[in-house]
Amino acid sequence: MTEIGSVGTLGELLASRRRRRFVGRTSEVELFRVALESPEPPFLLLDIHGPPGIGKTRLLDVYAELATEAGASVARLDGRDLVPSPPAVLQALGALEVSELDGTIAGPSHDGRLVIMFDTYERLAPLDDWVRTWLLPRLPATALTVIAGRAAPDSAWRSDPAWRELLRVVSLRNLSPDDSRTYLHACGVDPGRHDQLVQLAHGHPLALSLLADVVVRGGEAAADPLTPDLVGTLLRRFVETVPSGDHRRALEMCALARVTTEALLREVLGLEDAHQAFGWLRELSFVESESEGVYPHDLARDALEADLRWRDPDGYRQLIRGVRGHINRRMQTSGGQEQQRAIADAKYLFRRLPGVPSPVDWAAWGHQYPEPARPADREPILDLVLAWEGEASSTITARWWERQPEGFFVVRGRDSGIAGFVVVLDLTRASAEDIAADPGARSA
Repeated sequence: MTEIGSVGTLGELLASRRRRRFVGRTSEVELFRVALESPEPPFLLLDIHGPPGIGKTRLLDVYAELATEAGASVARLDGRDLVPSPPAVLQALGALEVSELDGTIAGPSHDGRLVIMFDTYERLAPLDDWVRTWLLPRLPATALTVIAGRAAPDSAWRSDPAWRELLRVVSLRNLSPDDSRTYLHACGVDPGRHDQLVQLAHGHPLALSLLADVVVRGGEAAADPLTPDLVGTLLRRFVETVPSGDHRRALEMCALARVTTEALLREVLGLEDAHQAFGWLRELSFVESESEGVYPHDLARDALEADLRWRDPDGYRQLIRGVRGHINRRMQTSGGQEQQRAIADAKYLFRRLPGVPSPVDWAAWGHQYPEPARPADREPILDLVLAWEGEASSTITARWWERQPEGFFVVRGRDSGIAGFVVVLDLTRASAEDIAADPGARSA
């Protein structure tokens, strides 16, 4: 009760608990602190990279707190939440000021330092050249940027002499045995179990947190430390300790859906009140929270889904059908961005489903997306049709533009130019003359 009473909001309480469980990374934290507090920082771009579950997001949490406490303006982006396109990134940076004259970018406050953080940067890999050559050069000269992803920076960053001087690269490693014991102590694990768990986890933060969860809940943590699927083994042990069948199904659903919400749990599991199950998911060490809902770490998701598909194929199919039905209703009753999110959820659900004739390549999907066409897009669209399909098709396209401009959607390239377009026509609103002028409309 003392801890809850000492903070004002749930967000502050969550931050307090994350700080209590954050251990190690002393040199990485000090490196950022020095750059943040220096009038002339030794670097302006910090690249943090490492394998899944190594603790990149938690380190960014600490960086964001340090920057906020220092009075800096912090803009944090996550590749999991963004379509990798320049407009999407600029929209996510909406609180910043972008000059219409030269495109320079300033923070909401011109007094403090600007700090921009990119998490899960591997999802934004198609934009790497644009970030290096267009976005970052337009930031203030004192702005700090942190990029966190699975891979080391592309060679283009190092081959540029100017960037080479302003770049620091940190490869995150596993925690030391002492740091691992400190973490287990913060989780309330019996000290008599520390040596065993440290040996099993080998300092891997995600494995360590899963072990702590299993032991604290009374589960058995014994496992072969040489097993190649330690995370999967630990998750299976964890599933054995969940409070109830509803909690287990909630966890399994969380592994299948792109993001999980209370509404999804309530509908698919038939719960009158899904708040308790949702809150339980949010407290798990391997589950992350975002504006749309909660989702498990990629390693945990893969292990949970594979285990469910093998252990209970009928239950797996039943959950798939339930989640699909919820998504279909969202697609039918929504529009705009909410409908696009529902479409993304549907594509994600089927990304590895056996028997689908045209499986979605989820890693590649979403690199480009359609957005409503603007008046200035008319001529580039007509030029595109003229170049690829000839004058007759260009004339037909121009006619539909005049009749239903709201049906045109464009796909923009990295330079914001038009890479392609889609036209969605409502033929029930078309006149007989319009249909007669278009052989495709007549056939439809």
